[in-house]
Amino acid sequence: MTTHLEPTTTSTESIATPRPLFPHPVEWSHRPALDGTRALAVYLVLAFHAGVTAFEGGFIGVDVFFVLSGYLMTNVLLAEADRTGTIRLRRFYARRARRLLPAAVVTIIATAALLLLVVPLAERLRLIDDAQASLLYVANWEYVLSATDYFASEDAASPFLHFWSLSLEEQYYVFFPLLLIGMLAVARRLGRVTILPIVLGGLALASVGAQLYWQSRDPIRAYYGTDARLYQILAGAVLATVFVLRPHLRRDRGFHGLMAAASVVGLVFLSTSIVGLDPSGRGFLATAGSLLLIAGLEGDDRSPAGSVLQLPSLTYLGAISYGTYLWHWPVIVVLRRLLELEPWVLLALVVPLSTGLAALSYQLLETPIRRSRRLDPRPLLMALGGLAISVIAAFVIVPPILQSEARPQTTSEAATFAGVGDLGSEPVPTGIDYRALAGDRPPFPTCGVDDPEQCTIVDGAGAHVLLVGDSHARMMIPTFQRAAEDNGLTFSVNVTPSCTWQIGLQNTLRPIEERARCEASRAAWYRDTLPQLDPDVVVFVSLARDGEGATPGQMVPDDETLQDLTLPEMIEVLSARTVELVAAEGRRIVIVEPVPRASFNVLDCLSGARVVIDCAFAVDPGPPSEQIYRDLAAAEQTVTTVDLDRLLCPDHPICLPIIDDIVVRRDGSHITSAFAESLADPVWAAIDQSQ
Repeated sequence: MTTHLEPTTTSTESIATPRPLFPHPVEWSHRPALDGTRALAVYLVLAFHAGVTAFEGGFIGVDVFFVLSGYLMTNVLLAEADRTGTIRLRRFYARRARRLLPAAVVTIIATAALLLLVVPLAERLRLIDDAQASLLYVANWEYVLSATDYFASEDAASPFLHFWSLSLEEQYYVFFPLLLIGMLAVARRLGRVTILPIVLGGLALASVGAQLYWQSRDPIRAYYGTDARLYQILAGAVLATVFVLRPHLRRDRGFHGLMAAASVVGLVFLSTSIVGLDPSGRGFLATAGSLLLIAGLEGDDRSPAGSVLQLPSLTYLGAISYGTYLWHWPVIVVLRRLLELEPWVLLALVVPLSTGLAALSYQLLETPIRRSRRLDPRPLLMALGGLAISVIAAFVIVPPILQSEARPQTTSEAATFAGVGDLGSEPVPTGIDYRALAGDRPPFPTCGVDDPEQCTIVDGAGAHVLLVGDSHARMMIPTFQRAAEDNGLTFSVNVTPSCTWQIGLQNTLRPIEERARCEASRAAWYRDTLPQLDPDVVVFVSLARDGEGATPGQMVPDDETLQDLTLPEMIEVLSARTVELVAAEGRRIVIVEPVPRASFNVLDCLSGARVVIDCAFAVDPGPPSEQIYRDLAAAEQTVTTVDLDRLLCPDHPICLPIIDDIVVRRDGSHITSAFAESLADPVWAAIDQSQ
């Protein structure tokens, strides 16, 4: 895999020295001040992840790492190419594997084992994909596909979440040397090495464009996507090529020291809560600040800023910063599980713990493997061996650990519900398939004006029932499918997850494309497709977005005349409009009132509990929309409401997680398919009696 940049072989035994490619010799050596910069970056990230509000922009430490990585790697590779005329790919990949993989594999395996003590089985099962994606260095795309918000509540965050950035860097490490080899070959042929910064700069600008595009459409994609974040690593690479081609720019011009000091202050300021920018804006400024800091340190590393960043303590912390980054997030996740700590207290614990673990990893694992001369002669074997270890850990070692039946120690809440009597006092049954329940989402068809019949699940001779709504309508498909089969009904669905049944109510937390689908599956669908289906009864079901836990400003109307209304007022107006449209032709409307919600994931609790009542919860007062629907039914003869409270919680206001040996919920608000099917008779009886 060794790739020569210019074939100069005169015989099979002699190789001529390649003609110099660069106008000046490319020299590269260790830069202690850049190690100090790493230390600054990693502890900004620690402060952010600990939840210290003063550093709510501390995630820019990752941006600094990206720029540094691009700068350092490009310098190392260009120096090798200039010195030897070659970039030895096998040795490069072997060095990366020996440097990165052992510590990452050990961290992930140790984290998985530690989770047995603090995380219930159902939640651990959901983490298998995260752990595997981290070991295979595709975690950033895993979080894009799962729509994992990096900035959402960290109470139940994945302990592998931070591997998104390491995955992105590893993807870059795989492909960048190949790109560089190609550019150098073209540069030699054309005799124009200036193509290096031009091509890299063009790629960086393309990545900036991807960042801007996705930030306005899908912020999650913008934050994790490789294409949208490469501009930061490429920016460092561009700076490296500029300095290689114009080495005089590295020399002190009298202002480099001031520039370095101003950049340090600027980056720290940018990480604070004083700056009111979104992640994209902070990322652009962090990239610029990092470039200026590197340039300033290269020009004058003996300036006050350079002298501080070269302090032995800081350079050591920078040298072990990879391990600190690996360990700090699992430590935070576990500490949050065990203790209720103020952010500053949590940070005070996380810094020494993660730094200590990083130091042990550096001394006992990383350094011996990286410096072992026994591993030098076989670089290809080392690279493939490191990859094999990651794959084995991903598919053979980690899943069995996370799938273990071990139950963490939990605090029982049974005393809170002592008045329930014997209900819920029995032990949690064994043999529950938590993974199947966690992924329990009934399939649903889609249809449009050209194929309306595709939305019909059961074709009976009786009344035609149409179910419309979001994921809460989806969870009730088994209810109505069973009722249709038992009563000879025709049953159709129009389900679009995250989309309310009301026309013109948009979820601002969802990507633009998804909001467009909501609009298409509601107003246009009601207008064009519903008349062709011609149902007798339309059942509306949606999650309550105006009750406990509702996010302010999440739901907004399309109609600008409603912008100043409160959310309940918007729901009232838009519900009436939708009912008026759908109820044409004498159709009956049934609105299923929002289901009682738990403030925690009931399935996770159940998988870690010893007795059923440990996972019981008291029902909160119904959301405003519940009364809105009842008032609408009182005013319109064609509208009926169905209250599920007593069916989901027979001991109302206390809800149990298991009823008649059936697990009720797959999370805090969605019910399982088995329990939904058990509701078929009472739900259809309530609807039938109201007609």
